[in-house]
Amino acid sequence: MGASRKNRDKRVEDFCRALLQLKTIEECRPFLLDLLSPQERAVMAKRWAIVLALNEGEPHREIAVKLKCGTYTVTRVNRALQGEDGGYRLVLERLKSSSES
Repeated sequence: MGASRKNRDKRVEDFCRALLQLKTIEECRPFLLDLLSPQERAVMAKRWAIVLALNEGEPHREIAVKLKCGTYTVTRVNRALQGEDGGYRLVLERLKSSSES
């Protein structure tokens, strides 16, 4: 593994540790406001809206129209949702179990 990849991996770990310090929406919102540009926040929020719509079984084309994005974007998010990393799926499951309790 090259030095630049090690540095990148460490930065990702550091960022993940920072995210884990946030416990409420009230804590998360200002962190994201500081961290991301308005456009970056909008892109991330739209991507999460795509995840939620896909999880509800909405068709790709309907999601694209409703959220004003390309079908390629919906397909790419779906690929990640179905992919082996499982990040989206993990959060969806946690949200589901927290709403049931």
